[in-house]
Amino acid sequence: MQQILVLKDQQLAALQSQFQEKSVVKTTPSQAETSNQVIQQPIQQGPKPVIEPKPEVTSSTYTYYLWTGIGAGALSLLGWFWWQKRNLMNKWITRVPMLL
Repeated sequence: MQQILVLKDQQLAALQSQFQEKSVVKTTPSQAETSNQVIQQPIQQGPKPVIEPKPEVTSSTYTYYLWTGIGAGALSLLGWFWWQKRNLMNKWITRVPMLL
């Protein structure tokens, strides 16, 4: 366990020293020109994602909503008629029980 900790400390010290050496290095004008040439290499990027435009709302979408509304209205009307018929039959049965 202690050997692993010592090894990790050595690796950390080596990385820190490399980082400090890179940040402390002073460049002369000739070195700056050569380093700029290295930095100016083109960066290769992956293909740009294709953004597809949103489809416009067509008349078929409006037709769908229209028929859905008409269907809901028709079912509501049929349900109301059925309820009225049921109420009427219940009233009729209670008034004329001898006929049945």
